[in-house]
Amino acid sequence: CPHQDPPINGALTCDRWLYGQFCSVQCEERFDFYTEPASLYVCGSSGKWRTDPPGKETKWPDCSLKRIPGYSKGIEFQYYVGDCEDEETQLQIKQNFIDLFKNSTFGRAGGCVGHVICSVDNVAVFCGEKDEDIVV
Repeated sequence: CPHQDPPINGALTCDRWLYGQFCSVQCEERFDFYTEPASLYVCGSSGKWRTDPPGKETKWPDCSLKRIPGYSKGIEFQYYVGDCEDEETQLQIKQNFIDLFKNSTFGRAGGCVGHVICSVDNVAVFCGEKDEDIVV
């Protein structure tokens, strides 16, 4: 699938244990997605990104809006606290991905059920650029 940069002020997480690739995006908690993201972005044998749920934009959104308390465009597992480059923060980001994946159609269909390899040790984190100047 075509490479896409991680979201600005956020992180891209992808599995390292299944055929193809399953990815999710997350925002640092002070920021929100520009548009509502998919829960998962899936790259299969077609070599093209698709989304779960279907029909979302396959170019994931940046975290380019200030987050409004009590309102978020993403779901609980799509936000993290701290600096993406920090080791403890990355553990939280990885666990968010595992929790999201386990609750997805793919995770419930066997992608995570009983798999020892479905763990934070097999999740890759890619940190996006930081842009603190966002005022919207």
